[in-house]
Amino acid sequence: MWGRFSTCGRFSIGPDATAPKVAPPVFAEVSAHRIELSGFTVRRATSPPQVENRPHRFCRILAPGEDYAALGNRAATLGAVLLLAALPSLLTAEIVDRIAVSVGNAVITTSDLDRQIRLSAFLSGTTPVFTAAAKRQMADRMVEQALIRKELESSRYPVPTLQEIEPEYQAFRARHYPDPAVFAQALQKAGITEQDLKQELVWQQAFTQFLDVRFRPGAQVTDADIEKYFNDVVAPLARQAHPRQPVNLADYRHEIEAKLSGDRANDEMDRWLTEVKRRTQIVFHDEAFR
Repeated sequence: MWGRFSTCGRFSIGPDATAPKVAPPVFAEVSAHRIELSGFTVRRATSPPQVENRPHRFCRILAPGEDYAALGNRAATLGAVLLLAALPSLLTAEIVDRIAVSVGNAVITTSDLDRQIRLSAFLSGTTPVFTAAAKRQMADRMVEQALIRKELESSRYPVPTLQEIEPEYQAFRARHYPDPAVFAQALQKAGITEQDLKQELVWQQAFTQFLDVRFRPGAQVTDADIEKYFNDVVAPLARQAHPRQPVNLADYRHEIEAKLSGDRANDEMDRWLTEVKRRTQIVFHDEAFR
């Protein structure tokens, strides 16, 4: 959906192969009631005019003295009239979306950006913020998501299905919105749908699996790493919180190992993303963040 002017309309007079065919230019590509314009995707206010190729209307036997050129000129005039008739609906078309970021051959639209802000706020229990700075921060995250999604597709990493995330989805509802009516009202107030929420949970699980499969195996954590983190970080905090209780490394080993392993996997992924961004054409369209 790159949006550009094109000439694609064709108007033909009859099926006769010997009859001239005239192709008046059309100012925008019309397809499925959508029109592609530079920088925008707009929707027709009404259905596009239908011009059928009907022989009984547009083809007839030439009268004496008539020639193909004259008939072709009349066909071209008719095509121009039909185009002029369609112009008012083109000029009154409604802008429904705008490209915010181009990531290679993919795009992130303003509606994608707004929906992600609403979803993140809903899941974290906060109020969505739509300032220019907040949109740009979310756009940066969505660029990384787009690059990871492309890697998932090209390398055929396993992606969870809606059925597989259903237990997690039901657990979220039971934890935060046990009343179905309250849940429906919360979704409506947030400006998202149940399907939006499920797709977000699918993405989160797919991302976690990608991180574990692609980067965590190389994130080695030694006993010395665990002991150092325990002495430098965990033990002082634990003694401060519970001054009269003993603090033992064995009680925190598993959590420390998971923390260090996750941090190193994230560092590896950040390095990978930096390299992928360098090889990918990424364009932020400033007008979408105003």
